[in-house]
Amino acid sequence: SVNLSDMDTLCAHFKIFLPMKMLEHVDVGKSMDRVGYCDKFDCGEALDLIAASEKEGGISSLARRIRTLRLTCTNLRGSLDTLMCCTAIETLHLGSTKAEGNLNSLRSCTNLKDLDLSWCTGITGSIDALGMCKGLTHVNLCGLFNYHTGTFEGGIVGTLDAFATCVHLEHVDVSKCAVRGDLRALADHKALQVLRCRDCKQLRGALDCLQGCDALTELILAGSKVEGGLQVLENKGQLRVLDLERTGVDGSLDPLAT
Repeated sequence: SVNLSDMDTLCAHFKIFLPMKMLEHVDVGKSMDRVGYCDKFDCGEALDLIAASEKEGGISSLARRIRTLRLTCTNLRGSLDTLMCCTAIETLHLGSTKAEGNLNSLRSCTNLKDLDLSWCTGITGSIDALGMCKGLTHVNLCGLFNYHTGTFEGGIVGTLDAFATCVHLEHVDVSKCAVRGDLRALADHKALQVLRCRDCKQLRGALDCLQGCDALTELILAGSKVEGGLQVLENKGQLRVLDLERTGVDGSLDPLAT
């Protein structure tokens, strides 16, 4: 396990990891709540280097065993296609990098639990591919619009139905994406704590669908087409963040006072 996330002044290259025969966990990116980029550590070709490391049975040895790859806010570039052989990976954080490719490349990563591709505006494809990752607990796809046009055209697509079988989900952020569908897809997600769908303009459904999500602490549906009454949030005393601006939700705030 290698954790260099707090070493801002370290000057090195990702390739130093390649000879480490037992390496499974790599964390060299900064967390999203910190300012700046980890630009002293060169991760630019990390994805290609993983694929090019020593082969075992025709598959890169590092790709076969890597379980954690956190390169958030680094100078990473390259295609998600490289990760198709990373079948053991559980945590993948490439947020705010220049990673590109199609989400379909992650279809074989069925052990994936924690995925962050936020603000990787070169990512395309359908979130349906993530339905194969039934153990997912955290998904952050915020900001996956088309950077070149400034619109959702050419970014990621798909419906919330992709997550219907991911019943262990705790945190979902698909804000500022072209994700659509109905809230009913999440109705059975008892563990769901955070749901952020800001500016998902084609997201529909009734707020009632979330009535059974008793663990909710944060609910952001601003800018969606969700409807319903606030009374369904009654007795959700653990709810700390609520944003329903520009939705079809109506009713009195009184139920939230209980």
